[in-house]
Amino acid sequence: MATKDRIIAAIQQFNPSATRQWLDGFTPDELREYLDHLEYASRPRPDRSPWPARFTTIDRPAA
Repeated sequence: MATKDRIIAAIQQFNPSATRQWLDGFTPDELREYLDHLEYASRPRPDRSPWPARFTTIDRPAA
């Protein structure tokens, strides 16, 4: 169970709204897959990201 506890703690670092009660309903393998997804999604996107920011702090129009 310690492994499941560690995975849940790691998930809650990325997603604090995920409650222990809700996460307990998943198997360790399912939780690991979700954690892998969260870790991947948190990585910086390459310069050619398909969803570029509309403005940066440098090119934002003056108010």
